[in-house]
Amino acid sequence: MDHAIINAGELVIDLDGHDVSYRGEKVILTAVEFRILEFLASHPGRAFSRDEIIESAIESKAAVTERKR
Repeated sequence: MDHAIINAGELVIDLDGHDVSYRGEKVILTAVEFRILEFLASHPGRAFSRDEIIESAIESKAAVTERKR
């Protein structure tokens, strides 16, 4: 069975295995970080608002607070 892979230069995201490597080195990410990276890498060249990124990665029941300015 082939794994779904996103290649972005030297960044490799294995969607099925939930593994990320950069320049051949494994990158340790939380589940939320992985979902954010997957979302952004799946839409190259597009810009997203903070809210769009959060909505793509966080379950609707999770509490997300505003950043302090």
